[in-house]
Amino acid sequence: MTQPAHDSHVDSHPDPGHETSDVRPSLIGRFGAGLVAMVALVMPLLGWMYSTMESRIQRNRQEVSALTPDVTYSGPQLQPQPSVELRDLKNAELKHLTSYGWIDREKGVVHVPVEAAIKLLATQGLPEPEGPARPTAKEEPRP
Repeated sequence: MTQPAHDSHVDSHPDPGHETSDVRPSLIGRFGAGLVAMVALVMPLLGWMYSTMESRIQRNRQEVSALTPDVTYSGPQLQPQPSVELRDLKNAELKHLTSYGWIDREKGVVHVPVEAAIKLLATQGLPEPEGPARPTAKEEPRP
């Protein structure tokens, strides 16, 4: 029988036990050292920020005066009948929108029903603005 041909290059180097071309242990070590250094820098910075903010909160907290009586609240003040209150609110708004009334009697400002206001604008038009007219910006054509 013939023996298989051996590559003399493979036999001359001892087996290192790992892939030598994939990962360099020095890079892993540098990354780990950098990570430890970042944690060592960030942790004291976070501690300082926390203590600074906590002291700022303590300074801004208002002192309770001994003259102020202790007030305890039983809970949120809820509406006992929200549907009734909503109905009353809508009725009041509808009454305001459909009736005449004074807003400022001294200046002669009134509110009119919406339908009447529409009719007034249709017949009289909008009033002319007071003061000098503003120049309008000329639009440039868009590409």
